[in-house]
Amino acid sequence: MDLVSNFAFPVVFKSKELSVSYREIFKSNQIEIRPIVGGNITQQPFFKKYFGESYRMPNAELIHEQGFYIPNNPELTSSELNTITETISELL
Repeated sequence: MDLVSNFAFPVVFKSKELSVSYREIFKSNQIEIRPIVGGNITQQPFFKKYFGESYRMPNAELIHEQGFYIPNNPELTSSELNTITETISELL
């Protein structure tokens, strides 16, 4: 039997201000969040080194600036899961 379990839930906010606000709430509750993998790869040093320029990529920049992953790890303890769900419930 194959079982797929994603490691996190991505969330993207309507504004950068909301994203910053929610990041602080998660951090203050000691919930580790991660940036959404991606962003504008043309801004990375290796890209500039080999291709010599960067490009404006609005959607990639929006995801990078206004999104993050909420953890969903099968090794989270019941206490950690409760902290995550309570934090999310308070925000809704």
